[in-house]
Parts: sequence; structure tokens; C-alpha cells
Amino acid sequence: MSNTLLRSTRSRVLSACAAAALAGPLVLSAPAFAGLQMENPVTGVATCNAATGLHDVTWTLTNNVGESVDIDSSTLSGVATGSPTFVPNPVPSGGVALAEGTLPGDTVGVVILTVATSWVDGEFPMDTVSTGTITLTACVQPTTTTTSTTSTTLATTTTTAPPAAVTPVVVTPRFTG
Repeated sequence: MSNTLLRSTRSRVLSACAAAALAGPLVLSAPAFAGLQMENPVTGVATCNAATGLHDVTWTLTNNVGESVDIDSSTLSGVATGSPTFVPNPVPSGGVALAEGTLPGDTVGVVILTVATSWVDGEFPMDTVSTGTITLTACVQPTTTTTSTTSTTLATTTTTAPPAAVTPVVVTPRFTG
């Protein structure tokens, strides 16, 4: 191998290493998720409260982004409407936020919760929208039927009066004329 070829290869390798050493910190300084926020899963659970006849609903948002996130809005749609409030807000990295409430027992069908979140630090102001659904069936309070039977016996009173005193009157008809 010639000395010139070896020097040329060495200088290319050294130049590539120098470029990597200078560019490396710039490439690695941004987080792996920069510019693209992952969804924060939203789940819901509804149970029938037999004592009240209401649906007890709990929504959970799990922050799996790696940064604290703000919950910018939460909106119910489908067979229910409203804006559940999540606690805590902002949600710490790796944390969960809960929203609890009730719906009337006769609410039946699909409820959809749409939650908009954004990163707290604002360095990468990406927003994301996550949804969760629950399906409600009728929630009815158990009923207790009490049947009472009342029997009434009426007293019967018979009054016997002594026969009236009758005096016979003998009448003899007379014909005149």
C-alpha cells in the first residue's frame, strides 16, 4: 500500500471523527420526542351505585410523555355532555390525573371523553388530543315492594223490636138503604 493512500484514508477518518465530535452535542441535546408529543392514554370506568341509582364515573389520564403536561380541556360527548375537571393539573411526568363525577342512572349508551394536553415547559409547544370511551347501561335502584293486607270485620247488630200491641177491632158493615 502506498504511503499517499494511507495518508489520504487517515485524513478522511480524522475529519469524520472531528465532525462527529462537533455535531454530536448538537444532535443529542434535543430530547428523543422533540416535536412530537405522544398521546396520554385516557380510560374510564363507570359503576352503578345501587344506593343512589346514579352512574359513578372515574376518568384517568396517564402522563407517559416524559415531561409535565397541562390538561388544556376535557369535553364529554355522546350520551353525556360536560367538562370534567382533572386533578392534579398539570400532571407530573409518569403521573396520573383523575376526574370523578356522576351521571343519571337512565343515561344509556356511549360516552366519549376528549382531552387536550400540552407540555408545561413550552420548549416544544406540541399539543395532543386523547380520547376514552365508556358504555353505560341502565342503573336502577332496587325496589322493595311491601304489601300489607288489612282485614276488617264489621260487627253486625240485629235489633228485634217487640211486636206492636194490636187491639183487634171488629167491624160490622151496615148497609143503609
